[in-house]
Order: sequence, then C-alpha cells, then structure tokens
Amino acid sequence: MIEILIPTYKRKKDLLSNLLLLKKQITNDNLEKQVSIIISDNCSNDGTEESVKDFISSHPEINISYYKQQENIGLEKNAVFVLSKANAEYVMFLGDDDYLHDGYLRYCVSKILEDGKIGSIIPEKKSIANYINIEDINISEYRINGGINAIKSYSHFGNSMSGILLKKNGLLESYLSKKKYRNIYLFIYFLSYNLKKYDSIYIPRYIIKITETNTKDWKYDDTALLSEIYKSFYYFRDELGDKVTADLIIAFSKKHGSRFMIEVLRPISSLIKFHKLLMKIEKINGLKFKLIILFIKHYFYNLRKGQFSIEKYIIKNSQ
Repeated sequence: MIEILIPTYKRKKDLLSNLLLLKKQITNDNLEKQVSIIISDNCSNDGTEESVKDFISSHPEINISYYKQQENIGLEKNAVFVLSKANAEYVMFLGDDDYLHDGYLRYCVSKILEDGKIGSIIPEKKSIANYINIEDINISEYRINGGINAIKSYSHFGNSMSGILLKKNGLLESYLSKKKYRNIYLFIYFLSYNLKKYDSIYIPRYIIKITETNTKDWKYDDTALLSEIYKSFYYFRDELGDKVTADLIIAFSKKHGSRFMIEVLRPISSLIKFHKLLMKIEKINGLKFKLIILFIKHYFYNLRKGQFSIEKYIIKNSQ
C-alpha cells in the first residue's frame, strides 16, 4: 500500500535511528502488511551497507529493500532510482535524517482505505530545534480540491521531500518525459503533479521533524537554487500556457521570497545575484517582469523590517 523511499548518503547513524523509529511505528500500529521501506544508498563509504543489512537481518518483521549505487550519482538521480523500484500504490520520500510523527503512517493508511483517489497527504514540517508539541497545532485537516489553485497554495511544501504521501500512478513517467527540466527539487514537481490531478489533504497536526545541522551532498548557488526549482513548474507550460506557468512560479516565489538573496545593505550584490537568476530562467512571457516587481517588493519589505541578510534563511531551510 505504502512504500517509504529513503535516498541516503554517508549518514549511517541517522539512518539507523530512523529505521528504529519506523520499525516501532510500523509494529506498534500493526502496519507490517501495509508499509514497507526501500533504501537507495548513494555509494556511502561509512559502513552504511553493513549496518543496514544487519538491521534487516535483525528485524525480519519489517519489509526493507536495500540498494547500493556503484558510484555517487547525485541526489536527483538517486531519488529517481528509488522511486523506480517502488511498486506500491503510494510512496513517501523520507530524508535519512528526518523523522515521522507517531501515528502519521496509521493516519495515511486509514485515509487510503477510506478514499483511494487521494493524490497527496501533506503534513506540517518543523526543525527539530524548533519542534513544538502537537497540542500547539491546529488539529483540523483540510481537503484540497485538485487543480491549478492547489498547486499555487501547496506546491511549496515540496521544498522538502520528507513525509509527503504521493499517489505513484504516472509520477515517474511524467517526470522523465521532459529530461531538460529534471532538477534537484523534483519533489516540488511530484507534489504539483498530484495536486493538479487529484484531491489532496493538508494535515498540520502531524509534524515531520527536519534535521538542519547535517552536511548536505549539494550546495546552494547564487540563485539559492530558484533556477532549479522553477524547472518543476516549466513542465506545465505546454499544457497551461505562459500566464499560468508564470503565476505558479510567482506564487512559489512569494512564499520563499528570501531566496532572492536580498541583503539591503549590499544592494549591488543583491542585484547581481538576482540578475543571474533572470539569466537562468526560461523565456516565459511576463515572468521576468513579474519577478522584478516581486524582487522590488521584497527589497523594501526587508528594508522596513531590518532584515539585512539571507544567512539565517539559508540555515533554517537547508534541507
């Protein structure tokens, strides 16, 4: 029913902690027949393979498949690989150092049994350092009608892959259909694809704990990887046209405006970085003009608020 997909690289300790937590959640809620795990190790040399194989041998009650790449193929290709190995109706990507909320898997299984046409279930996400108790979170669940407005409002949750349940049907094939738009933030496309096609659920009472302190196997560029993120929306251009595609990009950029790398005390540096973004994006009618207006709004907003640096944002969102 659900396969948890874990791309991993050189995080043996975190991965084993995660597997222990997942084992506890699966067995406590009697989900052994509904939930399995697929791990794709991106050629770790820290003993991950031996540790995972020992874990599998020690916990035969949990269905775990382990694959090891012969070389480091990068996050995007590793995510594509592990998705290609999935056979379940639903998949859930999970960072090796991010942790599911107790009861969330049980909730997902019950929702699938209740309505197998659900395209996505979107939990809340919080830094482990800033984690708050469930009692402090709105316990309502929100039904999201599939369509363009759903992408505008919720696709930004794909900025972090962990914990989003996705209906697998057509997901990988659609992503691979336009190779030039493959990107490191492919999870935004996966979520957007399902948000457009199906109804979904946003459930903020289940919170994924996100680790922010580990070293990443990739780096931000001068566009804070916005040029990569936008590729996930380019997929919709042929079907929806320039205006709607530009609107989707602007909707995301409004929610992640700090990625414009604005430092109001260094306006020239900020402009240079923004110019690099404009040079990297597709020639979509009206997009550059809308981004310029949005950049100006964020600049003056930051000036009024005294937000002089992007550094705190990068640290907070390095996931």
